[in-house]
Amino acid sequence: MGRTGSFVHIPQTSLRVLEECMCSGCSCSGCMFSSACTGQSLPNRLVREKKMVKEVRRDSVNAIAHQLRTPLAAIAGYAENLKYNVSEEKKEKYIDQILAKSEEMDRMIEEMISISRLDDDSVTLERQEISVNEKIQELLENFDHYTDVFEVKEESQMKVTADSFYFEKMLMCLLDNAVRYRKENTKVNVLIEEKKLIIHNASDPVDLSGIFEFHQSKNGRFGFGLYFAKKAAGKNGLSLKLENVQDGIDAVLKPQ
Repeated sequence: MGRTGSFVHIPQTSLRVLEECMCSGCSCSGCMFSSACTGQSLPNRLVREKKMVKEVRRDSVNAIAHQLRTPLAAIAGYAENLKYNVSEEKKEKYIDQILAKSEEMDRMIEEMISISRLDDDSVTLERQEISVNEKIQELLENFDHYTDVFEVKEESQMKVTADSFYFEKMLMCLLDNAVRYRKENTKVNVLIEEKKLIIHNASDPVDLSGIFEFHQSKNGRFGFGLYFAKKAAGKNGLSLKLENVQDGIDAVLKPQ
């Protein structure tokens, strides 16, 4: 679990910033917004925080537009080629590529709609009791040759109360990220305890500062996975953190 290379970080804040920091004069050293809250009066902080929220939303919209431009350009190119007399073999290839790029765009839009709903405090999630053991097993079957990729150890039955849709998407993000960044020829270890889920992948130490931030990589792509996972966990009353350990990185999920 981790990410490689350098990233250009986009400014972050929280739509629920006042729930995180309402201490008098903003003097608590542990405040996650201490860089923004510099002992200003409440009205001044509200103005500043509102401005920061607008900046995040603006950057998010710019990021979506930028990322959608790539598949759109590809679709336009394939469609233009179809206008000319091409062989049936090439025609099928272009059609397949158009369909693939359309599906890619659909996934991007679905991700952003999901994130938008998590940011909306007026949206009520449909929380229910979920067996983490059963959900993990169900999701692992989405991976090719998953028995060669994952090693699962169930020390206990773990249950959480969460929105099934967002909980499933969050777990899928964590599992996919662990597979993507594991060392070659290693397995992803999944440990299920009564009050804790640990997803471990072998990796060199990674700088985890800002790991859950909405970010842009050097290749121009924007990362939504861990950003979404962190927001979904918090919305469902769960704690999610990443830790460098001796032989890799642990993603640790547990009730708050």
